[in-house]
Amino acid sequence: MKPAIFSAWQSWALLSACFAALLGGQEHGRWLISPSAKIAKSSRRYRDETLVLETDFETDAGAVRLIDFMPPRDGGAPQLVRIVEGLRGEVPMMMELAPRFDYGSLTATYRSLADRTQQQIGVPYLLFDGSLSAIPAVYARVGELLGAGDRGRELGRYAERLLAETDRRVARVPTAQRPRVYYARGPKGLETAARGSINVESLERLGARNVAGMPGGLAVVSPEQVLGWDPEIVIAIDPTFVASVRADPLWKNVRAVRDGRVYLVPQAPFPWVDFPPSVNRLIGLKWLGRIFYPEQFPEDLRQETRAFYTLFYHQAPTEAQLDTLLAGVERPRP
Repeated sequence: MKPAIFSAWQSWALLSACFAALLGGQEHGRWLISPSAKIAKSSRRYRDETLVLETDFETDAGAVRLIDFMPPRDGGAPQLVRIVEGLRGEVPMMMELAPRFDYGSLTATYRSLADRTQQQIGVPYLLFDGSLSAIPAVYARVGELLGAGDRGRELGRYAERLLAETDRRVARVPTAQRPRVYYARGPKGLETAARGSINVESLERLGARNVAGMPGGLAVVSPEQVLGWDPEIVIAIDPTFVASVRADPLWKNVRAVRDGRVYLVPQAPFPWVDFPPSVNRLIGLKWLGRIFYPEQFPEDLRQETRAFYTLFYHQAPTEAQLDTLLAGVERPRP
């Protein structure tokens, strides 16, 4: 690396879940950027009074600086930016990108990571199932552990009622009337999640037929694949994609785009479907239900959203915030 600058970035949610080797081993995922030659000396610091991390590497042939930071979010996905700056000499560099996905799944990998973390830090490490069905029990258990049993049970009961009611309503819909849906991630909409992935658990809980039938978790697909699948509805998580898709010649012939049925997942404080697959998926079920089956989900979505945020976040959204969250599904107030 001669004196110059090289930059790389990624736009993944819960980066700690993708890159957890610091707490475990290489099998838990990492994004390594380092000199390929032997490192003679290294130092690390935060720049001034910021969260910009600088790491200096010195080798016999020269020196480089690795700069890491996450820009402030502006309604989009979180981003991690990594910049390599050449300081002197020539330093050959290496990069290894090995993310670990399936956040929220209780796989053997995550159990192993939890055990190793607990051994290293000497503090009990609690690992809970991140699936939708587990939310009621998880809240009840966490409430007990934190000495807030009543609060945990209250949140658990809400989740239990909502999931049961969702299942009852979906059961009334004949299979042939359940929509064919494509879940679009990323600014180009070409990252998606396969059937059975936790990333599309909300869609599948509502009986949607995920057109991405390949096995596995997250996957990158081609425009030709999406056109061949020809989904009736596109649920998207990236505002950039939603803002540009109607003018994109690669997407204009997809049925959902032609019919104006591309929907941006509400984003605050975390997206309601995925990124990460959080408790916001509960209100996301109401939102998706309105899109898929308006006759089965006729309730006042504005009132439901206000009640959810008040219960879980102790903060009722303003009318303007509700307009933003529900844009495209409910008309803004006059």
